[in-house]
Amino acid sequence: MKSFTYLGLTFEPVRNTTPKESENLSAYIAPYAEGPGNFNYDDFYKAAGASCVDIYRLNGDLVMPCGATLMKFRDPDLPEHYCREMNRLLPASCSASFSMLLSVMDETGKEGFYPTPADLATEMAQEIDVETCYHILEPSAGKGDLAEAIRKRGKFRRGSANMDIDCIEINPDLRAILKEKGFRVVHDDFLTFDTFKQYDAILMNPPFKDGDRHLMKALDLVSENGGQVVCLLNAETLRNPCTNYRKELKKRLDERDAKIVYFQDRFAAAERKADVTVAMVSVKFPPVQRRSDFYDRMEKADEQAHARPVDDVEDLAPADFIERICRQFRIEVSAGMELIRQYEALKPYILREIPDPATGKTPYSSGPILTLGISNNYLAESMRYDGVVNQYVRLTRYKYWQAFFQNDEFTKNLTSDMRKEWEHRIDDLSNYDFTPFNLKTVLVEMNAQIFQGVEDSILKIFEQLTAQHSWYPECQNNIHYYNGWAHNKAHKINTKVIIPSYGVFPDWKWSSDTFRVHEAYNHLADIERCFNFLDGHTTADIDLYSVLNAANAAGQTKNIHCKFFDVTFYKKGTTHIKFTNQRLLDKFNIYCSQKKGWLPPFYGKRRYEDMGAEEKAVVDDFQGKESYEEVMRNPAYYLPDSASLLSLPCAV
Repeated sequence: MKSFTYLGLTFEPVRNTTPKESENLSAYIAPYAEGPGNFNYDDFYKAAGASCVDIYRLNGDLVMPCGATLMKFRDPDLPEHYCREMNRLLPASCSASFSMLLSVMDETGKEGFYPTPADLATEMAQEIDVETCYHILEPSAGKGDLAEAIRKRGKFRRGSANMDIDCIEINPDLRAILKEKGFRVVHDDFLTFDTFKQYDAILMNPPFKDGDRHLMKALDLVSENGGQVVCLLNAETLRNPCTNYRKELKKRLDERDAKIVYFQDRFAAAERKADVTVAMVSVKFPPVQRRSDFYDRMEKADEQAHARPVDDVEDLAPADFIERICRQFRIEVSAGMELIRQYEALKPYILREIPDPATGKTPYSSGPILTLGISNNYLAESMRYDGVVNQYVRLTRYKYWQAFFQNDEFTKNLTSDMRKEWEHRIDDLSNYDFTPFNLKTVLVEMNAQIFQGVEDSILKIFEQLTAQHSWYPECQNNIHYYNGWAHNKAHKINTKVIIPSYGVFPDWKWSSDTFRVHEAYNHLADIERCFNFLDGHTTADIDLYSVLNAANAAGQTKNIHCKFFDVTFYKKGTTHIKFTNQRLLDKFNIYCSQKKGWLPPFYGKRRYEDMGAEEKAVVDDFQGKESYEEVMRNPAYYLPDSASLLSLPCAV
């Protein structure tokens, strides 16, 4: 019977099970973590053909197909790995291999081969961050002491317990031992090792005589992408930098601020005893921040197309925000389209199958190994080229339009209702390029809408603070009633008001928050925005969210000082607001009362002395003669129109 290949793995037929094994099969099989995940029993035996038996050898392990999985076959009377059983009498079947190991150690020890003591191997493995390191290399594996230690430590990592461990070993007998232990041996000489694979960590005990060269090679491998190197060296390599290699190594370790710990007599009780001082070197490289050539090229092309100087880095970003963000959009879209184009051109060369050597035809049906995806799960290989491009462009537009409506420079004057309305239009706006023309068109539309919106917003807040909650007992003192013009139930807001505000305090008693900042902000934001309209943004700015966040952190719920009012939150579900700018509150009451027709038609246009008795009666009940004369002295402040309250930036 011959070996055969299934799912890229080579299986060697061994034998069928004995009657004794078949009767109690569960004692002989165990889960096999190294097996392929997509194993299929029927497909396996079709591939086996004439080599059909019960037990096979795979990577040094005995395995047995069982239904939809591949199980490990073991003899419960034998140790799992004879190399670990150094102090017990091994069965005859293992004695030859053990003798081979001892002879190998004796021979190679002359060249600096000293197996890592178990306690030191564990200590070295502890240096590896197993939560971020998955792909591990042991480049001078010997019989696998360090690989065993890191595999054992990897079982405690979150997620998959199986780490991806590769081994390199120059001695063929030791390679055989590694394979018997189930380790993957990918090369023989680490100094000639060349791979495209990227490793998160290298754990190594190289030959003492060439330790400097081995460590330099490891540093080169890991520094390209970031990761860790933990290496055991002869201490003299670092303490006596007598060669250029050692000098360069010491310089690189100093630059990386390497952690170096020296150990004396750690090999005194090892399998191969040695009176030697060793150094454990631990080096970390941060993840590499990559720069896109596509983006650089598109940025340069945009500079040339728009005649932008490149002498100064600052010149690359236009001062005007709209120009700058539109330019960023153009570059990003161009770079993404170039990536899609390059992928389409490369796809025939990265298929899952090699073209038929007889016909030279490329089996497109096999699909590419790499797939290019769109963030909403549309896979690029299932779409036409233009479909992928258009989907990418649309999603990028969406991102920029969304960012635009989250920019307070342009939307700070929008009420929460207006903001929601525009956010609901983002999906439609993603059909339009993010250009200065389209941006300014939207801003003009915002201005046109907001002039009416200012009035609606102010009146809405007036209703919220007066009639809307008049049924609530504690809110009855919010307002002052007066006999208005042709209206006997006119009212205005008092200096202190109370509004219901359920949800401000956390429901969960273990919450670390004093109150919910976001909920509190939502209760107060439109009130502050309304007074900002009337104030003309002349009062020193105090960020409402920052104030509430600071109060929450300080455990403060009473008399929180905001821009136009002090606020107190009560757990019974009310918010007490005390307005701190009486002049602005008067302006608010006048504006709303005028819009509702509760003040005389000539209010603010006729002197008090020139009013009729009925007009005087309304003014007296509303504010009194002295306050009315203050209005007459400052009509521009107290009697604004909607258009004068607001102007959005960059709207022309």
